Amino acid sequence: MEVEVCFYGSLAHLAGGRVRRVQVEGSAPTVSDLRAAIVVQLPAVARHLDHAAIGVGTELLSDAALLRPDAQISLLPPVSGGSEGRQRIQAGPLSLDDLLKETSGVDDGALVIFSGNVRAVDGDADISALDYDVHEEMAEVAIRKIEEEIVQRAGVLSCRIAHRVGAVSAGESSVYVVVRGRHRPEAFDAAREGIERVKQEVPIWKEDVHVDGTRNPRPGDSGTPLR
Repeated sequence: MEVEVCFYGSLAHLAGGRVRRVQVEGSAPTVSDLRAAIVVQLPAVARHLDHAAIGVGTELLSDAALLRPDAQISLLPPVSGGSEGRQRIQAGPLSLDDLLKETSGVDDGALVIFSGNVRAVDGDADISALDYDVHEEMAEVAIRKIEEEIVQRAGVLSCRIAHRVGAVSAGESSVYVVVRGRHRPEAFDAAREGIERVKQEVPIWKEDVHVDGTRNPRPGDSGTPLR
């Protein structure tokens, strides 16, 4: 079976391109069989496979998972160590300074920062905090994929997204999207795409915590079950 594999980060360079087709042997091949096939067909990627995540969409796949011939497989670099590995999902306050340092460059003509803040009032309810729950490993993979794809847009130089989980008090930031581009139109459009895709694709859910201590789960945004 031939499988389409999309490589991200440094793995795209090692694989010789963003998207490669890999021939996997067997009548019902698994993710483990795919890893073995990549070792043979794309040897430059081989030494990174043990620590790489493999998934479809925002779903991470175990090595025992069966491959579907119609699905595009994502292969992502490790999520730990250095700037590349800085966690996108964070339990404590977010640092905008860190994101600015990680995206800094000499050729950017525009910097756009989106900050999603917790409102103190939502409709008729007084809100003390939003409590965010997350599938952390899957969310890390999904956010990195969004960043990688946004950077492929013309005129976009860098994109970094960080999302806080747990209880976030009213008035505090729960998510940052930082985009640098050559010109302002590309940077504005990319930042808008970044936050919209986070709300639609990343497995994070939120619950209102009212001032009186009662809680109310938020319905999904844009008709999706997420967030």
